[in-house]
Amino acid sequence: MTIFTITVWHIWEARNAVRNGESWVHPHCIAEKVKAYTEMVFLHMFKPSTSHGCEPNLSIVKWVPPPDGWLMVNVDAATFEDSPRMGIGIVIRDHSGSFVAACCHKIDRITDAKMAEALAVRYAVCFANEHNLHQVLVASDCLNLIKKIQSPVMDRSHVGVIVQEIKYVASGSAISFIHISRWCNQTAHVMAKVANECNGCIWLNEAPKLIKAILFNERFN
Repeated sequence: MTIFTITVWHIWEARNAVRNGESWVHPHCIAEKVKAYTEMVFLHMFKPSTSHGCEPNLSIVKWVPPPDGWLMVNVDAATFEDSPRMGIGIVIRDHSGSFVAACCHKIDRITDAKMAEALAVRYAVCFANEHNLHQVLVASDCLNLIKKIQSPVMDRSHVGVIVQEIKYVASGSAISFIHISRWCNQTAHVMAKVANECNGCIWLNEAPKLIKAILFNERFN
């Protein structure tokens, strides 16, 4: 019933958007939004019995905004079962919790979860530099990756090569890296899940509809 209700609601929302003069949304994109939103709802309804691939089981914690004058870039990666590609989701907010920007991006022929997480963080750092963002906290729920970035030891694996690129790109900017719970990274997770259909989309100042409810809850709850 939960899945049915979410599906009907998204179809109704898409129909109303067209009636109000907004652009038509492909059914595949609506289906991806339904799947992503359903995952988010189930995250709240049920605490997973197994730990996430990148972090230990943690109790639910509240999303905390960055310090005054800083921006937080939540980033996550997703791999798709039906195609050999990955999705990247980025959501940026300021110290008051206000939405700044978001984007989706996909990369073909990537199916390894660890590599996907590393590529997602690299993309987030590049995105911050390209848009001249300063005093940035890049937040990922992949604990192992954040440890690699913060470690002075060089890792010569494929993921380690990406980590070195991340460090190099971030070295000339005020960019720091932090680990957060998966529960605090839901906006980026949803964006990563819809990247397959919304590749290259960027939202500035006005948040996309599919994460507005999450943003509101994280800001005021």
